[in-house]
Amino acid sequence: MSQPRSSNRAAQASITFSILALLLLLLMGCGVRVEIAQIPQPTPTDRPWWRLYYNGNGAVRLLASPMITFGSGIQPLAEMFMASEVNPITLVQYRQFWTPVEYTIAWYEAQASEVTIRLNLSYRNSGESNWQPYDSVEHVLNATRIPDQRRDTLGLSFYSETPGYMDVRAEIILNVEQANGETIRQIDAREFQVHTMSDPGELGLDSDGMVPQLDTPDDTVLLLDWRAWRGGPCGLAERAEGTEWVELINRACNAYNNGDIWGALEPFGQLGEMDDAWLAADALGIAGVMLMQVGDYNNADSAFRVACDLSKQIDDVFSMLIHMNNRVAALAAQGDLDSAFEKLQEVGELRNQFWDEGGNYILQANIAYVSLDLGRLAEARDWFSGQGLPQAELLDTWVFRVENGM
Repeated sequence: MSQPRSSNRAAQASITFSILALLLLLLMGCGVRVEIAQIPQPTPTDRPWWRLYYNGNGAVRLLASPMITFGSGIQPLAEMFMASEVNPITLVQYRQFWTPVEYTIAWYEAQASEVTIRLNLSYRNSGESNWQPYDSVEHVLNATRIPDQRRDTLGLSFYSETPGYMDVRAEIILNVEQANGETIRQIDAREFQVHTMSDPGELGLDSDGMVPQLDTPDDTVLLLDWRAWRGGPCGLAERAEGTEWVELINRACNAYNNGDIWGALEPFGQLGEMDDAWLAADALGIAGVMLMQVGDYNNADSAFRVACDLSKQIDDVFSMLIHMNNRVAALAAQGDLDSAFEKLQEVGELRNQFWDEGGNYILQANIAYVSLDLGRLAEARDWFSGQGLPQAELLDTWVFRVENGM
């Protein structure tokens, strides 16, 4: 596939500032503070990734890892070891998340002692002040001999039917009763937000929508989800028919058809007042893909980030995950591996909650590459090959690199 031609440097700089203006206006509308960085020069992306394990468990938040020891002293040793914070959860409607407490108890003395660990979950809708009880569970543990130990997990699952935001409070109560009748009691809690998004329903495989429409300048860039393209500037022009923006978007369509990527990007910088969140999310997803093609990973990241926020705002988890995946690729291409790793985990957590065959194999390929998992990478390569998708050729290159420790 031939590369669309670029215009001169001055035109590129003008377009870049226009794109940044669009992103700034949209971010301000979403209440997000933005700092605009200098555009990086495209460079090959290294792969100093640590191993990422993908276990398919869905949304899980470890709350605490209590440890209790009964020794020769009168008082046992007990510590809750609470999680310092619990990250917010995005939950697909009718799905569950799990809040485990993993405890360890050792008895070297005091066989008659007892430990009770209790977990209480409560919730409130965002904006409310009163907590409502949701569920509780407890384990009561005793030694059967000396020495003895218990290592186990108690936990609760949380289920949500209604899209929207709520707060969840997890309270852990630890009672340690010594053989002499004395009791140690510890209570601690963590609060976190849960955002429930509508179930996207059954999603068919759109293999045609996964075909790359542009080349990327670096074959170490992670796989993009080309379903963000949605017909590119010309498809966007069709969806914008009858709006005040259709003329600008038609200009982008004409430039793209003439092979001028920078010319296609220029009108996107003038869409800052767009008040249609669906159209704006599509526009930024398309702009982000084109920015990836020209190696402007920094601004591509910004475009995908706002597209993701807009998709969340309109309760479109399917599109949100597409933009999240593409943002992972942009972050990794910039060398921001910590942020890319964090976002990759978020994508995996959400992908576990509904079936999207194409999205799952894009995720599998990217995770397998960064974790050097040859078996899963070869499996993803075979799937793309079986679908007749050109990404299989790139995955062949990745498989070769992993096989040869490159």
